[in-house]
Amino acid sequence: MEQRIRGHFSEAQCFVVILTKLVDFVINIPKISIFGWTYDCETFNLHGLNDYQRIVPTRVDFYEYPQYDAYRFTFSDHRTDKEYVKYYNEISKKIKWVEEYMRRDKQEFELKFERTSHKQSMMIAKGFPHLTMALAKRGYEEYLLDLAWKLDTQDYVRVYFEVWDRVFCKNEMSFEDALKSALPVFGYSCNCRIVGQLLRYHNLMLEEFRACMAQIPEDVADKDEILMHITDAVYKIKSAERPKLYLDYVKKKIEVAQRLQLSDESIFHIGRD
Repeated sequence: MEQRIRGHFSEAQCFVVILTKLVDFVINIPKISIFGWTYDCETFNLHGLNDYQRIVPTRVDFYEYPQYDAYRFTFSDHRTDKEYVKYYNEISKKIKWVEEYMRRDKQEFELKFERTSHKQSMMIAKGFPHLTMALAKRGYEEYLLDLAWKLDTQDYVRVYFEVWDRVFCKNEMSFEDALKSALPVFGYSCNCRIVGQLLRYHNLMLEEFRACMAQIPEDVADKDEILMHITDAVYKIKSAERPKLYLDYVKKKIEVAQRLQLSDESIFHIGRD
């Protein structure tokens, strides 16, 4: 390119043309998308950040990452994010005991056991020297948030199975009558966190129930198999509604950084202040 330019312009003009093209390239870097990630326009010129810290997803749906702004302004480095993934996996195993208490009574868990589980997670965080306490706290809180989603989804499975049993096996009830009939099985306690919403949103639930029924083969009659198909269908529906967490965010970021060969030790920098 430089030889072609020299054939028509003076050296000074060549320099201006090349410099202009370079400036245009640098300006447009935040618009370049690779593997679905790009440089964040708002943080591109911040001093002290490496390229790993600057990359963000190209497009983000609010419902996909409700806490997206908090995530992209965290500015944790590659090494810290890898530790965060390890920490999250560790607390998922070591404070798994909270699941049983949350399943039985979420309010009781918060009153009697939440402080213990939080303290345990902070003790686990001390084994990760590059992990900040703020990130450790986020990991713990988002673990409980995701656990609540999991328990709610399990409750939907139970409810839809009980409704199926009443609609197709016992009394051939309407969906709404079957739903009302199934409620005493769970009661209005915290044992089933979603029952308070069942009647209020029964029209939406009817659509979900029909979607679940559509996944059951006509030749299946065994109740265990029916439950398996309902479980699969409910998890597919609810997984689409599950908000992505910082864990999902950093896992994808680490994957993209690996493909781009970005790390804390080996970063390609275009001069920035």
